[in-house]
Amino acid sequence: MHSFLGNFYLEIKYSSFMAVVLITDQKQWKLIACNPNGAWPSKPGYRRGAWAQPATYATQGLTECYAEGTKEEVLRLSHIAFPPDISSDESFFKRQFHIGNAWAAILRMPEGPGRRGSWVPIVTGPLVTEVKRRLEEFTEEIKKLAVQIGLDIAAMVDQTGAFSVPAAAYALRNGDYLGCTLNLLGAIPLFGTLADAAKVAKVSGRLSFLTKEITFLKRWLEMSTEATRRVRQMTNPLKVEIQGTTRATSVSKTVTKTANALKNAGWLKKISSAERLGLLPEEIQVLRKLAQDGYYFVIRSCNPERVTWLRAAARGGWGMLGKPVWLKIKSLKAGKFKGLVGFGKNDSTYAQTVKSMEEMTELPKGFKLPWLSGGGLQNAKVYRLNKNFNVPKVDDSAMMLEHYFVDVGDSFIIVDRFGRPYVPDLDIVSIQRRVSSGAFGPPGHNIGPAKPVSEFRTADDAQFSAHWNEVFAKVGYPPGYKPFGWHGGRGGTAAFTGPVPAGFRPGMDTRGLGWNPETPTEDLIVAVKGVENLGDDVGYVTGWDQLQLFHQANPMGEWRFAVGR
Repeated sequence: MHSFLGNFYLEIKYSSFMAVVLITDQKQWKLIACNPNGAWPSKPGYRRGAWAQPATYATQGLTECYAEGTKEEVLRLSHIAFPPDISSDESFFKRQFHIGNAWAAILRMPEGPGRRGSWVPIVTGPLVTEVKRRLEEFTEEIKKLAVQIGLDIAAMVDQTGAFSVPAAAYALRNGDYLGCTLNLLGAIPLFGTLADAAKVAKVSGRLSFLTKEITFLKRWLEMSTEATRRVRQMTNPLKVEIQGTTRATSVSKTVTKTANALKNAGWLKKISSAERLGLLPEEIQVLRKLAQDGYYFVIRSCNPERVTWLRAAARGGWGMLGKPVWLKIKSLKAGKFKGLVGFGKNDSTYAQTVKSMEEMTELPKGFKLPWLSGGGLQNAKVYRLNKNFNVPKVDDSAMMLEHYFVDVGDSFIIVDRFGRPYVPDLDIVSIQRRVSSGAFGPPGHNIGPAKPVSEFRTADDAQFSAHWNEVFAKVGYPPGYKPFGWHGGRGGTAAFTGPVPAGFRPGMDTRGLGWNPETPTEDLIVAVKGVENLGDDVGYVTGWDQLQLFHQANPMGEWRFAVGR
């Protein structure tokens, strides 16, 4: 499994999970990651093993992947080849994944369409070389076509100043393959605007072909970039930190211009106490550095107890977790364990949950509750669900079968199989700005330096949270704690800008965020450089309406959502 000659990563998409698998020409396979993790069998040997292409599946092109050391079929994959066959046909993104018989037996799932999903190879390792080769050919051909009909390549820049053929070549030289595709696709329409119809007609066939092929590579690179951001532990991943960042003009000049002297009629205020806002002073320092680098974020405040628990856990070396997106249960608002995620015994919402619990007589290996001392307890009874039960405000009921409930007197605290409790994570919004055409750029566009560490280009939460968890790691959190869950901003604020469409429902059509404003007057931390009357690059605003006034007074456009709905 450690040889990288003749293997590749592939992303599996199924109705209830996403997974990344490494497969080798040495007849081995290995699960790299699955989300949610519990969707893939945790049975010993079911996450790696050997594969073969039995004669019974030869006509279908299917490969059987077995559990390690057995012939138990965990999954099947179609069209396995080394390197994988690369075609711009739509079928490339629909290669078949099939839950195998051994896995299906665990799920009691009959044969049929319900056992099928799809897989796509990820652009890593040798596949990067193949993509580079194709882009080199396409870039050179576009240059030749431009010369053929008398166009000046240096002058081929789109009206937004964002894309050009020279920028595509620059991106390619610097390993920004996605940036190359974006520039080429932005430059191809210039043939029709800069040359007369008769000349364009001579090369239209090749331009159509190139558009199709480059669009395919762009889609494949974007898919691969998202997958590799989600799976940081993969060896030799695509260099996603510069994917899609190359522009024909300098983004840094735009950032400098828009970041200076942002109007502030008292909306943003100076932070005198980070703890009051539920953030560690070290987190404010990281935000300050990001603002100085040119980024612009809004983060919802947390309860002050979050700081207390994080500090105590860091001092004592306790394990502690950030609340994940599937867990909608709030932190306790009162009691000795205020700030930890759980529910009161008298909360009628969880009456059926309590009835479905059983006390544990034997705890899992490594299960510890050192945090009990923070509330003055030395020990406590521990419970778990005695059946698969839909706990209120829990999106993934199966996850609760691997969790426990600690009785702390007036409440139950939810912990994982190691006894680690949950405290709030940070909810972040990535602000967007207008491009020269008047439209709004993708999430992250023009909110950071010319070459940011990570470029955000899709509506995918995980790529946001994975990157910001790395950035904030320097804070020094307790073991296991990551500040950002899957509240990554998704579409960013541009999902709320521009003319309101017909049928728009305030408070409902908030497709751009992973959450909605629940408390109109809550405090929000704002990190942005160059705000008037602030004296800092990080401040706070009380209320979404005040943030909206700040947003409207500066070149970011208006938000559509209605606060409090």
